[in-house]
Amino acid sequence: MESSIAASLFFIVAWGALASGIYFSKKSEKKLDAVTWVVADILVTTCWHVLVAAVINLLKVPVNIITIGIFDLCAGAVLWFRIYKSKERQKYEFHIGDAVFCVALLVFSVLLTKYRYGGTEFFINYLTIDPAAHFKAAMDVVNNQCVNNMFYQALTNGLLIEVFSPLLKVDYYYRIFVFSEPLFLALAGGMFYGTIKRYLNTRFMQVAGIIVSFLYIGGYPLDSTEYGFVYLGMGVTLLILLVFLADTFAKDEIAKWWNIVLLSLGCLGIFECYVMFMPIIFFAVIFVVFLKQQRAGILISKDTVITCLAIFLIPCILGMVYTYFGIFGSNLTVGGALSNEGAIYRDLYSNFVPFLPFALYGFYKEVKEKKNTTTLFLLPFLVIFMIGLFLRGMAGKVSSYYYYKTYYVLWFVVMLLVIAGISYMTKETRIVTGCCFAVWLAVFGAMVFHIEEKIQGRNELFNVNIKSSAFNDIFSYNYNNLRSAGYSLDKRELYHYVYDELISKGQDMVPIASYWQDDFWYQGITNQRNDGWDVNNSAGFLEMLLNSDAEYVLVLTDSQSTVYLDNQTYFDSLERVYENAAGFVAKLK
Repeated sequence: MESSIAASLFFIVAWGALASGIYFSKKSEKKLDAVTWVVADILVTTCWHVLVAAVINLLKVPVNIITIGIFDLCAGAVLWFRIYKSKERQKYEFHIGDAVFCVALLVFSVLLTKYRYGGTEFFINYLTIDPAAHFKAAMDVVNNQCVNNMFYQALTNGLLIEVFSPLLKVDYYYRIFVFSEPLFLALAGGMFYGTIKRYLNTRFMQVAGIIVSFLYIGGYPLDSTEYGFVYLGMGVTLLILLVFLADTFAKDEIAKWWNIVLLSLGCLGIFECYVMFMPIIFFAVIFVVFLKQQRAGILISKDTVITCLAIFLIPCILGMVYTYFGIFGSNLTVGGALSNEGAIYRDLYSNFVPFLPFALYGFYKEVKEKKNTTTLFLLPFLVIFMIGLFLRGMAGKVSSYYYYKTYYVLWFVVMLLVIAGISYMTKETRIVTGCCFAVWLAVFGAMVFHIEEKIQGRNELFNVNIKSSAFNDIFSYNYNNLRSAGYSLDKRELYHYVYDELISKGQDMVPIASYWQDDFWYQGITNQRNDGWDVNNSAGFLEMLLNSDAEYVLVLTDSQSTVYLDNQTYFDSLERVYENAAGFVAKLK
């Protein structure tokens, strides 16, 4: 892999041609919402990249910014030729409330970047080791120029890394990966806001929509970002995209063939991003299609068959090839994968309690008015899926880790129905709605501004127990973790030394004696792949080291580095060429 300014500029121009071609192609006689379609456009292009990569990878064509860019440019040229020939462009509308939301989202993203990732330093700061594995996967796409398994996020991050690679040295590519976190979170917020726009038809609802959008972002999406669940976070965002597109299809808001193509790309995207959510959203989309066809009197027809095949056939074929045959084609089974535990935010129900009255009322009104909205099908399928996982979890067959991942989807569904419920309630009991919302905001404000803590600090007897966070636990949890200590600067200093002074100067391999989680970040940052070295087996690691061709070894000396502690006499006897508080680089005898 060699970075190239020319290649990066080519990809940016090609992607711009595709994205603008999709955006300005005539899709409807009516004006469409500008903000919503900007976000949807960006997400659709990432799904298009998945389609291109999946096909050319099967043909043994390298997957990189040049090959993807060629297809982007060709598709963009076709779209712009059609625009030029028809002399028609899609028109959009943009409201003051949209500007307020966009500015607020930008400020939120900048503050998140500043306080969590050190601004332009883009520090590694996650609550789990998952992002290290995801970063390695993205670098594997860059290095090997191919894709495999569930590759949406690896491809998307890999293309970003390639585009910005001329600006950084290889051992700093992780900064591009970290930069993508607030970017993807902003896309999640923008897609949610765009999906609820159909309810924001008054000034009161516009304000409520902006507030609920940031409540959505500050809940499970922000939590996913803090944990580094990049696959999970973008999986939910693509699910929201599909909800928006299916709702658009149900209402005939854009040309049918456009809607089918976009739905198909979105379905492929989520299949290759987070397959766990694929069944529920596929069923929801197909039921929206069936209900629309039934109301048109053509449910049992050739049109229905062609529509369903056009939406689902390619995603299912490519999804099976890469995801199921790629991941579950060996000894790993779906049941075995779902039984693995891991670090995740766990709260059984308290975060949903304040919002459920609004959400349930919104669901009731949508059903009563016989609306054909995706959430009316998505919620039942999701609840059934969650109950199944919960029962299997109680039987010891499914881990709590995978059960609680469904809450990230449930959060979206509930918050969407909250805004629906508020919309219906304001037409009937606006004062009651406002009072209910104001009470919750007061409690939320007490938590944010630590009102109870201040009272307790003055006189504990006036407030013995702090209660404001009881029904805002997810917000409190995210806030408390916002400025948590990031990954060790001393360890990163050692990794940079290894790359700058050894790997980049011809050393093929510099093993690391460390805790297994440090090994993940080390391999990603130094762009090595020492997966055969088992740092959890102290004796086996030392034997491999002594029998290897390695000339140097990096040794971390903290309390978690059992390889070092179990073989301390040997490692301490080596000649140290560089050291700091986290460990040392030594020359092997």
